[in-house]
Amino acid sequence: MRQPSEPNFSSALNITSANEGGSAMQIRGIERKLGTLKITHENPSANAKYDENAAALSIDIVGKRGASGNGTAAQGIFINSSAGTTGKMLRIRNKNKDKFYVNPDGGFHSYASSTVAGNLTVNDPISEKHAATKDYVDKAISELKKLIPKK
Repeated sequence: MRQPSEPNFSSALNITSANEGGSAMQIRGIERKLGTLKITHENPSANAKYDENAAALSIDIVGKRGASGNGTAAQGIFINSSAGTTGKMLRIRNKNKDKFYVNPDGGFHSYASSTVAGNLTVNDPISEKHAATKDYVDKAISELKKLIPKK
């Protein structure tokens, strides 16, 4: 299927379902080394910033049209392995290098200095797998100060 460049803002393929009891589309594959679904966005220009507002995947979660702003309780992205997996549940890469991933046990890893804008609970504050929390460091320094003889 090929879509002409005109008119703008039209879709090459638009699937709409009114069946509340089933999915609008299902894809099943048995690939060994490739994804069941691959989405490729190609910049239509040589200017790297030309498509800065585009996305390879865009998800819009909306409430019933014409409703009085009640929204929806639908989830944005749902990932499940009904039979279980030993592979990464989510993997984000840039220039073919891992940047962030979520392990099958729910643990995550970031290759950058991470910022948490909110609360982050560390189950094992002395683990060598992460940086120490401020609270842990403050308590450790307090204990060390007790060991230093006063003059």
